[in-house]
Amino acid sequence: MWQIFRDNGDELRKTIKEGKYSPSPVRRVEIPKDNGKMRKLGIPTAVDRVVQQATMQILSPINEGES
Repeated sequence: MWQIFRDNGDELRKTIKEGKYSPSPVRRVEIPKDNGKMRKLGIPTAVDRVVQQATMQILSPINEGES
């Protein structure tokens, strides 16, 4: 997975800084519930998840007034 960031990290950072980043569609799966019904689950790509976490680490202190 880290090979993706080594190969495309500069381009990823550039698209984020330019405001052109768009996450990939999530993988949709259904998982069974205890009552026999199915629950929909969306799984983001690894790159999108890393971008989400990095964004959260920057914005959370700002939102909480800890900047």
